[in-house]
Parts: sequence; structure tokens; C-alpha cells
Amino acid sequence: MPRTIVTNHPRSIRRIAINGHFLDEVRTQLHADPNAKSPTYVSAPIERHQATEDEEGVTLKLPALTALQLYSDGVLPITPRKSVDLSIAGRKLGVFLSSLDARSAG
Repeated sequence: MPRTIVTNHPRSIRRIAINGHFLDEVRTQLHADPNAKSPTYVSAPIERHQATEDEEGVTLKLPALTALQLYSDGVLPITPRKSVDLSIAGRKLGVFLSSLDARSAG
């Protein structure tokens, strides 16, 4: 049975990092009015990132926009079977192979 490492309970929420990039700090620039004086960014709060560990590895659940930004920034490799370093709550879990499994949260 999978063991949940990160939950939505406020006291047990822990920061997740991929290759040293904390998921709650990933920012995506929104299209702004050309007359705007500064760009507008959006990011997902720590509560939106979850990790589940089982005998096959670790499964991360995060907002699609965060995942796309990680791919765009080169943090997550586009090439299949490339490894990433994963840390949760400051504890390095090791090196994992990344793959994308896009599912609707519904």
C-alpha cells in the first residue's frame, strides 16, 4: 500500500524540490497588458504539491502549469529516462527517472 509523504493537512505539509527547485517557488509569467509597468506571475502554493512513495518509486501530484514551467525551464528533462534529484522536507530521497502522466484532477 502506498505511503503518503506529503498531505494536505496544514501541519504535515512539506516542501518538495526537484533538482534543487522548490515547487512552491516555480513562477509562470502571465500574458499582461502591454501597458503594464511590470510582469505578472502566478505560482501554486505548497498545499498543491503532493508526493506518494511506494515500492515502485515516488509519484508527484502538482498543478499542470507548474509541471509545464519545470519542463520549459529545463528542470524536468524532456528526454525520456533522464534522472532528477528529489527532496522532500529537506531530506534527499535520491535520484529518480522522470515521466509525465497527465490526468485530470476530478
